[in-house]
Amino acid sequence: MVTEILRPNATGDEEGIANADSGAGNHWQDVDEVEADTITAVWTISATDERDLYNLPASSESGTISKITLYWRVKTNTSTTYTKGVIKSDSTVTLTAAKNPYTDFGANTWGTYSNIWTTNPADGEAWEQTDIDGLQIGVLLRSDGSGTYRCTQVYVEVDYTPPYVPQLFYQNVGQHILAIVGAVGSRKVVLGLVGQGRVRMAGGLSSAKSFNRIVGQGAMAIIGMPSTIKRIHWLVGQSTLMIRGTFKTTLDRILKILSLHTAENLNIICAPIGGSNMPDFIAGETVICSLGVQDEEGAPKDPTKGVKITITDPQGNTMVDEENMTRDELGEYHHDYNSSSTDSVGAYGVKYTTIDGTRITIAETSFTVQ
Repeated sequence: MVTEILRPNATGDEEGIANADSGAGNHWQDVDEVEADTITAVWTISATDERDLYNLPASSESGTISKITLYWRVKTNTSTTYTKGVIKSDSTVTLTAAKNPYTDFGANTWGTYSNIWTTNPADGEAWEQTDIDGLQIGVLLRSDGSGTYRCTQVYVEVDYTPPYVPQLFYQNVGQHILAIVGAVGSRKVVLGLVGQGRVRMAGGLSSAKSFNRIVGQGAMAIIGMPSTIKRIHWLVGQSTLMIRGTFKTTLDRILKILSLHTAENLNIICAPIGGSNMPDFIAGETVICSLGVQDEEGAPKDPTKGVKITITDPQGNTMVDEENMTRDELGEYHHDYNSSSTDSVGAYGVKYTTIDGTRITIAETSFTVQ
């Protein structure tokens, strides 16, 4: 739950209270304090109803609105008076029940009233963002013709249930079917999704950043428009793997996509970003060694003198000798190592060397050829 407080920022449709310490046209300035100052106020001695309405700033929140709560702080020195809270939504002015601060708080004593609306009284429907954007709030005062009635603060709280936009999916397990259907567009990471029967993701995947270890022992499907996905790592479907959508040119790398029954259709096999060990490969496959370079703040960075890669076989022979890696985009590099069917079986060492000015950084990892 998120609560947003909105305070008056301009004169609304009505300025009917007779007096204000800030003068005509500025009544809202006397009731907009975060902490009620009890010094400036709108006030009256009239024995007839007088009311103000105040405009509000635009809301900066979003989500489902569960309720709004109006607050107003008043005092009076006469007992035969009353006050009401006021809201205007759409074109409808709604008043609360009458309150008597003389009775409730004592003579000439400040007190705060509140009133909750769970629906918009203009139409009886749930509050919508457009209702809040057009909402006005205010106060009604009525004295007895001699005593003074003052209001020093008016504001409204809007309670939101934010839209569910998880940043991380982790270890979601479905023994038969795991399905994610709907707006996946702003989720950052999908990690460890396991469905022993079927894994299916369908919807707007347009800005998802990473899929890691998505496993479906029956079927694996990603259906949508993953046009800006950065990485897909270890997508495994032991029966069927299907990725349907428009990857365009913003897909940086697909890491170890594997489907036991459709492997003949898969020819992109890559390695994790440098620093961790790579998966196993079959002799003759292409190993794409990828490296991400960042500065001290974690932002992508290109070293001034580039990035070099060295690969050695299990016997220590140099297969790739400090070759320049291919730059994909800022801070992202790769090198395609085309293994041979006659290559030695075993662990291959990979050394990345970045040269930035006089600073040399070395990262090492390995992959295994079977």
